This record gives sequence, C-alpha cells and structure tokens, in this order.
Amino acid sequence: MSKARWIYWGIVASLTIGGLCMSVVNRDGHYAFQWDGSELMAQTREDTSYHDIAALQVFNRVLLQLQQNYVDPDRLNPNQMLVSSLDNLQKSLPELLLIFDKPVKESPTQVTAKIGNAEKTFSLEDIGNLWEMSLRLRSILRFVQDYLPADAKPRELEYDAINGMLMALDPHSVILSPELYRSMMEGNRGKFGGLGIVFRMVDGGLFGVEPVDDDVPARRAGIEEG
Repeated sequence: MSKARWIYWGIVASLTIGGLCMSVVNRDGHYAFQWDGSELMAQTREDTSYHDIAALQVFNRVLLQLQQNYVDPDRLNPNQMLVSSLDNLQKSLPELLLIFDKPVKESPTQVTAKIGNAEKTFSLEDIGNLWEMSLRLRSILRFVQDYLPADAKPRELEYDAINGMLMALDPHSVILSPELYRSMMEGNRGKFGGLGIVFRMVDGGLFGVEPVDDDVPARRAGIEEG
C-alpha cells in the first residue's frame, strides 16, 4: 500500500474515533457538538466500580427530564437549583465546606469550596439555562473529586446533588438510587387483600357505598349498598 493511501486511511480512522468521543448537546432547543471524552471514559470505568461524579451522567438525565416534562417550567431557576444542589452535597460530605457570599436562599453569586487542604472559588453568576448550570457544577465537582476521602462514595454523592437540586423545585420531587428503589419494591411484594368495598365521606361520617363486585369479602359478609 502506498504511503499516500496509508495517510488517507490514518486520517479516516482518526476522524472516526474522534466522532465517537463527541457528544451532541441540546441547549435550549439548539443542538451542538461538544468534544468530551470523559463520558466514554466514565462508562468504561464504571464497569470496574469506578464512578466519575464530575461526568454527571445521572444528573444530566434528570435535567433532560425536567426540561421536557416538569409541570411548572417557571420554577426551573438554574442559580437556585445549583446552589441547592451544592448545599445538599456538603451536608452529605463532612470533609467539604462551601462558603457562599450570600445566604443560600438569596441567590449567591460565588462559592468557595474547601476540602482537605485545597480551596477554590467559583462564580455562580451568568447561568442562563439548565445546561450552563450543569457545566458550572461539573467544574466544581472536578475540583472536589480530586480531594475526596478514600471512603467516599461518589455515586451516592451524585444522587445527593440531584436531590438537592430537586429541593429547589418542590418538596415532592425526588430521585431514588437503583438500590433504594429495588429495596422499596421488594418491601411491597407479596399478597394483598381487601374488603372489596367503596367508601365515601358524607357530612363528616364514613360509610360504605357499595361492594365493587359480587365475589368480594364485603358482599359475602352480607354488606349492602348505602
């Protein structure tokens, strides 16, 4: 094979591999390519029980769900969501101290992160949308991740960061880790029983309206409508 052909195929291979490391980012309805091989590396490392918290793999999926499906988009305030996320993270990681320039509920404009002997200040200004918020959080977590104690659990910390973010929206939105979800579902397994009767509250008193079918305990016990 000629030298020119070797060069040609070398360029093709480089572009192909490069394409695999590029991700398509949706920012406010506009799609753009972002060069970032960390997602691919994070996926590989997860197979060996490594979790790159700064990759925000789960966090960004939650952001996409919020952007597409959250019932009240007006509540999606990127600054408040980021601050709430960071505040909950430091509550879950005793080694991390975050010093905001304003109270958490007053939209801080910067935060100083202290962990171990390291310290760094980050701006919280000019965050125009959820994806800019994600990028800002990523830069903070990349700093924090380098100084995590050996016994830290980065995967759990990412879920703590997510739930902190959700606290800024309403008291009902929450994400469960796969382990907690499976545990909850296992606790709900088994056989369930019931009376088979519909109840209704009238004038402050509770009374049965009617059995829901002929072959239910309420009907067999002789309970009638009313």
